[in-house]
Amino acid sequence: NKVELPSNILYSEQHFQHILRILRPGGVFNFQAETFNIPSDLEGISEWRNQALDVGFSSARYGSLMISSYPTGQIGFLLCAKSDNGGDNNRSSTGIAPTLNDVEARFAQMVRRGDRTTYYQPKLQFSSFDLPLWVEESVYGTSIVTSVASLEQEL
Repeated sequence: NKVELPSNILYSEQHFQHILRILRPGGVFNFQAETFNIPSDLEGISEWRNQALDVGFSSARYGSLMISSYPTGQIGFLLCAKSDNGGDNNRSSTGIAPTLNDVEARFAQMVRRGDRTTYYQPKLQFSSFDLPLWVEESVYGTSIVTSVASLEQEL
């Protein structure tokens, strides 16, 4: 059975195609992508990620945030990037994640402007992509364990 979440209307294949079309090279599309704590949501996350890649996004990463007012205390997002056609757009090898130096510099600018928050800090941004193993395997179809095992065999 196909997972039918209320948000599926917003995240149809056609909608993704239109977003990809209007993004400039190197552009980013970030959207709320449910919680991994509900099995049907986890299936939807994987479907949306695959759909984003299928329509042409060069990468799609699932991240997680703690939100105390959300029923499960956690909500996720998918961060999708459009290829920049050769340039690196100051991004890491993942294609869409800025470097730690970039994030820390941006945070320092926020603090200097008086825009400091009580919640956000650079380590929070980086750790949002560190997922429980079972979530990583479900969303990506593989895991760091598989990657490490492959590396060990190559050595």
